[in-house]
Amino acid sequence: MSDLLRFAALTPAEQDLALREVARCLDRLTARLAFGLIAATALLFSFHGIRFAARIWGLS
Repeated sequence: MSDLLRFAALTPAEQDLALREVARCLDRLTARLAFGLIAATALLFSFHGIRFAARIWGLS
């Protein structure tokens, strides 16, 4: 809650910079999660075969 109060006290330009920083962090997190999903799928394909991986992800 205190973060919201501090955010409200910022000027509009400072709020814009803060929101851009949050967006940058979320973009990095999204990229890491996507990379993890791709890596997990690749490992499933390589160790268990395409049929097993497709069944795990609900594709068949």
